[in-house]
Amino acid sequence: MSDAVQETLKLKNPIQFGKSETITELKFRSATGKDLEDFPITGATMGDYQRIAARLTGHPNAAIKLASGSDIFAIAGAVERQLADGPASGAT
Repeated sequence: MSDAVQETLKLKNPIQFGKSETITELKFRSATGKDLEDFPITGATMGDYQRIAARLTGHPNAAIKLASGSDIFAIAGAVERQLADGPASGAT
């Protein structure tokens, strides 16, 4: 599985993380089964999406949780696109 960037999301409101880090964009790679092993099939919460976003971007979950309300919905959408993209299982 490649760690190639599948989507770059520019944040409307940069995330200030720690004393000196400012995150202005998130680069998502495709999800793997390992990324999703504890992702609920139904009833996923925003916290579930934040945790998966952290895995797919390489940023700490604590940083993702600092995203603005409008950005967090865009982040959740980007996570969903990483789940939906790619060839179907068993495709030939």
